[in-house]
Amino acid sequence: MKLYVVLIMLLVTGLAGCGGNESKNVYSEIYIDHYKSECFGFTLSLCMRKRTSIENEWEPFYNTIEGFDYEWGYNYKLKVLIESIENPPEDAPSKKYTLVEVLSKEQESVTTTFDISVSRASNLVTNVTPEQISSGTEIYEIYSEKGFICYDEDCSFIDSLLSQDMAILFEFSHNGEPSQPLSLSQIKCSSSRESFRSSCL
Repeated sequence: MKLYVVLIMLLVTGLAGCGGNESKNVYSEIYIDHYKSECFGFTLSLCMRKRTSIENEWEPFYNTIEGFDYEWGYNYKLKVLIESIENPPEDAPSKKYTLVEVLSKEQESVTTTFDISVSRASNLVTNVTPEQISSGTEIYEIYSEKGFICYDEDCSFIDSLLSQDMAILFEFSHNGEPSQPLSLSQIKCSSSRESFRSSCL
């Protein structure tokens, strides 16, 4: 009888342990937006924008997705495996995301405009114009990741704001070929870093 009770207890303990492990690994479907936004975490970078359903608001995604090659200008629906990380290092993610399947990938319209702020530090907008580009046209890069094209007065205005170390809120649209630089629609707002969030966002 005692042996029977011990076996039952071991079985229950084993099942409970299995359930605990399963709860740490979850398959989920997520949406990734067609552009990135400024991260307000511990690193100076642009973050992907994520939501778990089309009814939800977009939110910054402070993580990476293993096996996923993000391309600007496309909206994604992904199936991912989410694994909990026990005792992660300080300031490190507590979850690991791994791509299982790209469920859909659709190019965003060139008529769509969207805002990107550059506000967290100096030198996050840099002029990378090649020598052979036509006069009056310049190419800048945000966070050393994504370029955008501006023309004449807009370029001069950007240079002036950068020389004053101002934070800037840009409005962009995609080109027909998403791998190409973004098109600058307008400079929506600029301010000192200290007042940028209250003045421009």
